[in-house]
Amino acid sequence: GVRLVRGKLSGQAVARCNRIGQANAYQWRLAPATAPTQWSPVVTTFAGNQPFEGPVPFTSYILPVCAVGTPGVGDWCGAPPTRGG
Repeated sequence: GVRLVRGKLSGQAVARCNRIGQANAYQWRLAPATAPTQWSPVVTTFAGNQPFEGPVPFTSYILPVCAVGTPGVGDWCGAPPTRGG
């Protein structure tokens, strides 16, 4: 699953996901559940985690992740709204 946890730094939250199939990279984006079209810029990582700056604690967010692997780019895996740190 995909989850958002409190980061080590103030004002930071870290998105994490379990390994997805043959993924070599992951694409992440974040939006407040109250404004689901206001996405953060897409960030690509080579690990199953990504820090985000600025999520408000106790606010619900939509946090999909997309796997990128040898078969190509997958669909966005939606996560139900999750609360920031």
